[in-house]
Amino acid sequence: MKHPGMYYVYYTCGWLFIAIMLVAIYHLGIVWISASHM
Repeated sequence: MKHPGMYYVYYTCGWLFIAIMLVAIYHLGIVWISASHM
């Protein structure tokens, strides 16, 4: 049986990972668009 707190840790880490990935993709998109418009 797993500890209930672990689910909270996995849930929080999952959302942090998704947020970081979205921010990274967003910044890469801005750099790519600004570079292609030069």
